[in-house]
Amino acid sequence: MKRHCHLLAYPSQEIKRVVFYCQDKSCIKVLFGKLLKGGEAREDLMINKYFGVVFEGIEDLKKGGIMRYRMLLLAGVLLLALPFGTAAQVGGTWGFGVAASYDLPTFKLNEWFPSGGINFGGAALYVLDERWTAEVEGHYVKYSGGELENRTFLWSIDKQEYASPQASSKMTWIGGTISWLYHFNQGGKRLTEGGGRAPYLVVGTGYFKYKNEVRGLIWPGQPAPPLNENLLLEPTNDQHMTLGLNIGLGVQFFTSQSLAIDLRGQYNIVLGSVRPLEAWGLEEVFPFQKLNVGVRFKFYTRQ
Repeated sequence: MKRHCHLLAYPSQEIKRVVFYCQDKSCIKVLFGKLLKGGEAREDLMINKYFGVVFEGIEDLKKGGIMRYRMLLLAGVLLLALPFGTAAQVGGTWGFGVAASYDLPTFKLNEWFPSGGINFGGAALYVLDERWTAEVEGHYVKYSGGELENRTFLWSIDKQEYASPQASSKMTWIGGTISWLYHFNQGGKRLTEGGGRAPYLVVGTGYFKYKNEVRGLIWPGQPAPPLNENLLLEPTNDQHMTLGLNIGLGVQFFTSQSLAIDLRGQYNIVLGSVRPLEAWGLEEVFPFQKLNVGVRFKFYTRQ
């Protein structure tokens, strides 16, 4: 909720009395007390929950000319647009967090690694105001035991299906992202209240370094029987660093003014690819897509 200040003054050099009304009387004393030199502030007026602060004996309005008066009006206009109270207390808060989540590959990437993996990470937080929070996060996840290990290939010589007993595949990710959280209904103010829930929308971008390793596959191009299971293809590594995007929804449960439990689900698109293994029925993947669902513990440092 915004708290507004109202300026009552008259453009007369004979006037030595100016009255300001505001829901937060401290803002008047700090801002206008520096402009109205020679004035004495009283705090004994109150109208409809607005504090009245009276500055009397203002010599500068008589001596200081029109420039100081214009500065005074400008400060009053700026003050009308500024939020006071909760927003001012929330903004500028720093924090950090730890995260654990489950990565579930989708679409073609799911055909390679249907079981996904556990994602671990940490983040630095900065609360801009009661709506917006910025996060910088680093994370690591590993997919292992891919579907390739269960796949067979058709040997053209005898038309039989063969598995590769030594086959193995794994994919590792290291990423760094920056995300912006938009809290609905100014939910960030729950931080100052020390309790309650704050649902939000999250959007972000960042860079991901991924490495897909495949080894132990029998060479399917052997020209004559019997099939030699020890004649293997060269191991392959698809390794790149590329851009990624994410969007999702979450809710923070504030347990105090310094701790929140954050439940989040987000969808990630990463502009990377892996080469196809057509003999095993695995197609090229581009882009990578995956769903991430997990929990974060956030610790805030109030200033």
